[in-house]
Amino acid sequence: LEKMMEENITLRHDYKNILSNMSGYIRENYMEGLRDFFYQKIYLPEGKGGSQSMAWRSLKNIKPMELKGFLYEKLLLAFAKNIEVKVDIAENLTLDYKDMEDLVRILGIFIDDAIEETETMEDGEIGIIIGETAKGTIFRIENNFNSRPDISLLTQKGYSTKGEGRGNGLYWAEQILGKHSDMF
Repeated sequence: LEKMMEENITLRHDYKNILSNMSGYIRENYMEGLRDFFYQKIYLPEGKGGSQSMAWRSLKNIKPMELKGFLYEKLLLAFAKNIEVKVDIAENLTLDYKDMEDLVRILGIFIDDAIEETETMEDGEIGIIIGETAKGTIFRIENNFNSRPDISLLTQKGYSTKGEGRGNGLYWAEQILGKHSDMF
C-alpha cells in the first residue's frame, strides 16, 4: 500500500508539473511553443504496433471532458509502464450520466487492475472499448494475464491473485454498482 501510494504521489506530482508547464504556454497564447513542448516532452513515440497514437486519436471521440481527462491520465500511466493499450471509442460519444464520479471510480478500479496485472508482463496488453447501444453505453476493459483467476470469487472482499492484504478493488466496484439500478 505504501509503495502504491508513493507511486501515485510521484505520478500526480509529475502530472501537475507537466500541466503547469503547459499552462504557461496557454496563458501566453503561445500555441507554437505549446506544440513544441508537447512533442518534445510529452508525446510518446510510436509504440508496439502504433497503439499509442491510435489511443490518443480515439480520445477525441469522447465527451465530457472529465471522462476524457481521466482516460488520458490512465493512458499516460499505462504507456509509462510500457504497456500496449488499444482504445476503441465510438465516434462522437457524449456520455451524460448523473453519477459520473461513481462511473469514473469503477472504471478506475478496472483500469488500475488491468495495468497492475500487465505491467510486469513482456507482452502486457490492455483494451479499452467504449460503445453505444440502444440501451446505453458499454464500457469494456480487458487485459491478458499470467494466471486465470477464479471468476466466481473476483468480487469477494479480500480475494486477490496478488497476495495477502489485497483484493478490495473489485469488491468496492461491486458495492458502487449495487447503488445504481441503471448500471451493471
